[in-house]
Amino acid sequence: TLTEEEKKIVKDLASWAELEINMHDLGLAMEERRLAEERFHAILEAAPEAIIIIDQKGEITIVNSQTEKLFGYGREELLGKSIEIFLPQDLRASHVEHRHKFVNEAKTRPMGVGMDLFGIAKDGRKIPLEISLGPLKIGKEIFIISTIRDITERKIRENALLEAHKEL
Repeated sequence: TLTEEEKKIVKDLASWAELEINMHDLGLAMEERRLAEERFHAILEAAPEAIIIIDQKGEITIVNSQTEKLFGYGREELLGKSIEIFLPQDLRASHVEHRHKFVNEAKTRPMGVGMDLFGIAKDGRKIPLEISLGPLKIGKEIFIISTIRDITERKIRENALLEAHKEL
């Protein structure tokens, strides 16, 4: 049989071993999380379209490099800014209302069906766009993911076809 002192030592060793196991498990969990974040960012950056993620207040939380290329802003210039930065001044107030409505009735869908959508680049250029929206619920928060495609070339071809048909 063990003495009281030996029992205490065994109990301390068991606690230490349990702590080591918990620390190891925590380390594995942290590594898994780091890898998941790394995969998420790799996918985001590999996407061929501009991707913007905003929170419920309309503040930009994530952008990819395609967003930077399309609109001419640096990432640091966009994070924390309102998504309305990309809209013509006269449409910003109504867009806020549309955004609130989307959050309340969130579902994946194209934006502005039947409308010609445009975004404003940092240099003031008006860019024709095709935009799809999707909700992302994390805990109690809802984020909105936007995928944005520059359709400038398509619009040029469509206009050329319209002109050719007019000439016939």
